[in-house]
Amino acid sequence: MATDTTRIIFGAAARTACVVAALLSGLAAQAQTASTQLAPVTISGRAPPIAGVTGFGDVPLSKAPFQASVFTAEQLQDAGMQRLADLTRVDPALSDAYNSEGYIDYLTVRGFVLDNRYNFRRDGLPINAETSIPLDNKARIEVLKGTSGIQSGTSAPGGLVNYVVKRPLDMPLRSAALEWRQPGSVLGAVDLSQRFGTDAVFGLRLNAALARLDPQLRDARGDRNLFALAGDWRLGRDTLIEAEIERSHRSQPSQPAFSLLGNTVPAPTDPRINLNNQPWSLPVVFDSTTASLRLQQRFGADWRFVAHAERSSCEPTTGSRSRSAAPTRTRHPTAPTTPIATARTALSISTISAARTNGGGSMRSMPVCTVESKPDR
Repeated sequence: MATDTTRIIFGAAARTACVVAALLSGLAAQAQTASTQLAPVTISGRAPPIAGVTGFGDVPLSKAPFQASVFTAEQLQDAGMQRLADLTRVDPALSDAYNSEGYIDYLTVRGFVLDNRYNFRRDGLPINAETSIPLDNKARIEVLKGTSGIQSGTSAPGGLVNYVVKRPLDMPLRSAALEWRQPGSVLGAVDLSQRFGTDAVFGLRLNAALARLDPQLRDARGDRNLFALAGDWRLGRDTLIEAEIERSHRSQPSQPAFSLLGNTVPAPTDPRINLNNQPWSLPVVFDSTTASLRLQQRFGADWRFVAHAERSSCEPTTGSRSRSAAPTRTRHPTAPTTPIATARTALSISTISAARTNGGGSMRSMPVCTVESKPDR
């Protein structure tokens, strides 16, 4: 009887040990499985900027054999930059070169003054920058630093400036901005983007701006406005047609510089004084119109055809000005008969026959033909 009791006790203990071992083994397996199934980790950041002005296509600046800066529309808006000369506040390689109120913008890159006739691009095509260029409809500004003979041929050695125009987005956009600067400059702007049609094949983007200019410089009140419309048509997965037009106006008195009184340097004076505050003074008026048409056709994953044509015209004129009347188109009887700049029209056509992606994922663009027609100044 004692032996049977002992066997029963040992048998129950063995079964209990097996159950406990099985439970511990299951818990250990569950713990090991839980330890291997970690929560997903998401890393977010900004992609390296790409500057099309370098001529290396989609190659990031970190891999391109050039040095350039890219200023996006968000950066321009956050910093309150409304003209090209404002870039000097955020990039030490850029400096002023006679940037007065009511006049065109000059830029110096690494000590070299850029030529407004040859060192400026708009969506990669050459333009004449001897006019007022608004930034309200620009997606970004690209500044190439260094010699630019490969990209542009004849140009000043400082570099290139490329304005990239805003295009329709994939998602709807509704944006409005109101800005005030002392003592009385006020700007209102809207940015609208919408796609429509079957499979959203059509897209439109509208940019409009209206500003009253009243800088700290005395007697330099003026106004400017902009209307820009861009559209695209996705004919298929590999075919895209883009068109855009931009119309801008700016009217503002300029600021002449102080000069020597014979061989005597004038004493320091109030920098807000405007010597152009005379009954016969005329504001500088810029009326500019630019339109472009671009076709992109992709042949597989490695080849692409792009044809891009652009036409721009600038009509710098003058109008009479008095302390009691706004600028008009009527000349003052004593005003000079020669405007400060002549009207100029430029037609540029650029064709890229092939752009092939190599094994490393970089893009190489091969320009075939660039034709530029400019009448004499």
